[in-house]
Amino acid sequence: DIRVAIQDSMTCEEIQLLLSIMPAISFFLPHWVSAEAIEINEQSFNRFKEVYRKFLRCICSEGHPLVLFLDDLQWVDDESRQLIDSIVKDSKMRNLLLIGAVREDPSVSGVYDLTSQAVLCCSEIVVGALSKKDINFIISRATLRSPSETEDLSAVVYHKTGGNAYFATQYLDMLHREDFLTFSFESNRWEWDVAKINSLTNVSDNVVQILVRKIESLNMDVQVALIVAAYLGFSFSIDVVECILESNDFLKSMPNFLKDKFRALPMSKRDTHKAMTEAARSGLVDGLSDKKFKFSHDRVQQSVLSTLHEGEERQCVQTALGTILLEMSQREDSEDWMLFAAVDLLLERNK
Repeated sequence: DIRVAIQDSMTCEEIQLLLSIMPAISFFLPHWVSAEAIEINEQSFNRFKEVYRKFLRCICSEGHPLVLFLDDLQWVDDESRQLIDSIVKDSKMRNLLLIGAVREDPSVSGVYDLTSQAVLCCSEIVVGALSKKDINFIISRATLRSPSETEDLSAVVYHKTGGNAYFATQYLDMLHREDFLTFSFESNRWEWDVAKINSLTNVSDNVVQILVRKIESLNMDVQVALIVAAYLGFSFSIDVVECILESNDFLKSMPNFLKDKFRALPMSKRDTHKAMTEAARSGLVDGLSDKKFKFSHDRVQQSVLSTLHEGEERQCVQTALGTILLEMSQREDSEDWMLFAAVDLLLERNK
């Protein structure tokens, strides 16, 4: 039993430390009262890393091994990197399969190499782009047509996307949404016209342009919610987005030439939640928890910002966001994140 293993192997002080930083583990310890949050400094963080490894060793057993998957490690922060390093360097760790996904990103310097830190068995699997044959297999299975029948469509998709799996699905979604890929009830099968696709779609379109068209086809309230979220980061809290969008001051701070684009404002919390649900249904964002979301790909975040004209439009929205957050940070019921987010936005605006 995991609860017994934790209580038998860990001291009261160690359990309280974990509860103060990770309240969610109270699920394993229902009779323990969550401790107050502690100040995080170098000493307490080093102690936490030691206790966290001990906690993992308690819950990983031969009968109940643990698989821990960490995505998007190219954006890992220093503290998380230190914590991961301490785990993979722990020679006492058993029955744990740690999987880390790192994507090559030209905007990130010094991509995290998980394999260089491990002292235990470690394998590196390089996942490259899909081949033309792979894409043809996927389209053939999805359309229930033979591989020979889908070769012409697969060639177009491969040419447009370079074999990137995410881009390929977005391109196919665009073809379906714009009626280039349709299901015929007369012939009872999927149909397309490659000549029509080549003549009526811009061959120079990249995935950002395709995503921009998809975003602009959504309701205005969804677009506005996504724009605010995109300025807050790759992952974001819906509480933060709701807080901004329900404020009358946000719209008032917009210049007149932008007010039509943001005419959905102000939005109630219910409207914002519905908008984010629609964005998730469209494959643009993924839910991490009830309150936390992330963009399904960094190109989606980039595409959302691309719905604003580069230059004055983007700067005005950024300034408005920074200003409203700065005003919110002065209220009695303000939260710490408001001031930090405001400073980040306003400093970025002035670069």
